[in-house]
Amino acid sequence: MKKLLMIMGVILLFLVAGNVQCSAQEGVLHGCVSKKSGSLRIVSDPSECKKGEQAISWNQVGPQGEQGEKGERGDQGDAGTDGLDCWDLNANRTCDPEEDKNIDGICDALDCIGAVHVYDADDQYLGVFAGTRNSYWKSPNDDNSPIEIFIPSLNIPCYIDLFTGNIAENIIYFSNGDCMGTKYATYSSLFYNAREIAVPNQPRYFIGSLQKTKVMTYSYHRGGDDDTCVGSSGLYELSAVDHIEEEDIPFTLPVALPLRYEQQDYSQ
Repeated sequence: MKKLLMIMGVILLFLVAGNVQCSAQEGVLHGCVSKKSGSLRIVSDPSECKKGEQAISWNQVGPQGEQGEKGERGDQGDAGTDGLDCWDLNANRTCDPEEDKNIDGICDALDCIGAVHVYDADDQYLGVFAGTRNSYWKSPNDDNSPIEIFIPSLNIPCYIDLFTGNIAENIIYFSNGDCMGTKYATYSSLFYNAREIAVPNQPRYFIGSLQKTKVMTYSYHRGGDDDTCVGSSGLYELSAVDHIEEEDIPFTLPVALPLRYEQQDYSQ
């Protein structure tokens, strides 16, 4: 036992000092131990051991250890600072008189300099132009894909289909497998219930929340004349929705086409 400890001590000394040689087999070290005195001699090949010496070898690197336990979840980060409204020109987060461009007593998207406002063919005000959605809802005519508008009074966007004049459709998802429970949708916007025909007692219009929720199990109605409830599973990020009465939407649907775009001029 004493001799073994002495040998291991010598090995450690050689490793720390770095005076070891690796063989052609990378990571394997060789040595010759005197059978009489127990002294260790580091060699590059076992064939170098002399009479009266025992050849030994060991790996320079040990075997891979087992996977460690998963660490605890880190603390929740601090909430970020809210962004500035487009009308807040001096960034003081206060509605100043000079920022109320249309002098209606409130500061909102209607006061944003450079904002493009959208009206239908009957001069019905719809909201502020926010872009196009060519990559998603497609109309029968691809040139008439929906546009996105922001509705100031509802503080939510929606998508107007330029082929039908209706709000673009979305599918209602449910939080369990039998089309019951909390309702969800894929987009945070005002939208038309795409499965109204299959579920005639359901509200027609919904508003999706801005916050996404991770849902593992969900279901939806197949639609059309088939009211079959289809269940599915898998991680999916959805927005919880609330229905909105049609009379609470600040314009009449379908809107009259074509739409008119007007950039507000506050220079006068």
